[in-house]
Amino acid sequence: MQSEKRVTLEYYFLSSNKKAPNDEQETEPNITISSTLSTAEIQDLACSSSLHSNQPSTDCSCNDAPVQKKLATYPANQQNRSFQSTWFNDRIWLEYSVLNDASYCYYCRHFPSNQLNADDSLTTVGFNSWKKALDKGSGFIKHASSQAHIIATKNYLTYKQQQGANSNVLKQLDSCRAIQIRRNRDSMTKICSTLRFLARQMIGFRGHEENEKSSNQGNFLEILRCASETDPLIKSIFEDSTGNASYLSHDIQYELIHIMSNEIREEISFMLNNNKYALMADECRDISGTQQ
Repeated sequence: MQSEKRVTLEYYFLSSNKKAPNDEQETEPNITISSTLSTAEIQDLACSSSLHSNQPSTDCSCNDAPVQKKLATYPANQQNRSFQSTWFNDRIWLEYSVLNDASYCYYCRHFPSNQLNADDSLTTVGFNSWKKALDKGSGFIKHASSQAHIIATKNYLTYKQQQGANSNVLKQLDSCRAIQIRRNRDSMTKICSTLRFLARQMIGFRGHEENEKSSNQGNFLEILRCASETDPLIKSIFEDSTGNASYLSHDIQYELIHIMSNEIREEISFMLNNNKYALMADECRDISGTQQ
């Protein structure tokens, strides 16, 4: 029997080896998305963080929402004009940096187009000409109607759709995996229960011939086959399990019995708890005086 399979069995049965799964979280890398990329390529990318060093008060990940800080009052410039929180209305892409006292475009910073140059004042430098913020020929209105912003918006929407699709697929895979693990453990419990019954009743496990043509494959296999007529789970052990993962071979039987015996010894040792004990033995001699 291979050592890998033995370790798996001992890990499953020995209580001393049972460990709670570690909750590990992986941090997704940052990416840059372009309108020229395919759907698969956009999904594999993450938002670029090259601009974040100069913008410490804005968000640092494309997975976070745009930073829209609504303050009671905003700093005024030399023209005694300041940013207005009402500008966030109907502009979910608009961000404001308290440190730089400037506004930025969330879509163009994280999901730019490689072919079109977005307005630098809303991507890298920051826009703070508050007097021209709502002018039709400049500011937010001009930026929102630019081709670069429109493509960046499409890239953002595509990215969010792919995130939702990936989340659903991962959830389905995790659910199927959890169901399979539970089913395998239930099958192993049925096998172990049969082995324990035969061991307690001191009944032999194996038959003279255990191949498919044999009329009597031994007590262990025959009991399981009899139970499979009314138990769908046991029936699946014979029908659904792969040839090398049915856990019905004599090597597996010996390994399971060995693990059970170790569990019994550990339980007896725990009950004794380092207390002293004695064994009483008696003997019987035959007529010639030989100990039996």
